Amino acid sequence: MKLALINGSPKSHGSASGALLTDLRSYVKEKTEVTEIGLHKSVISEKVLEQLKNAQVWVISCPLYVDGIPSHLLSCLIQLENAFDKDHTIHVYGIVNCGFYEGIQAEYALELL
Repeated sequence: MKLALINGSPKSHGSASGALLTDLRSYVKEKTEVTEIGLHKSVISEKVLEQLKNAQVWVISCPLYVDGIPSHLLSCLIQLENAFDKDHTIHVYGIVNCGFYEGIQAEYALELL
């Protein structure tokens, strides 16, 4: 299996989103091919696009921004939607981190993902 761990935080270093993906990676089986991708800007390079096309599973981690996702990540998701054909099957999982105790705060952001 090919897994892409996608950090959708605007911070390239020291983000909670990155820390969560690092923790998650320790639970991934050794046979799994893992690619770490940072989507910190609003444009996706061709190299990153190819890496994402080769992955079977994506785990996207991002912070909660006013009950939604960061705008640069939304721009990246729109680019991805346009780059893939409708028959391409990828399993997508989302992690939205915030400072609230209630998980309901992240409901809309997870729907966006």
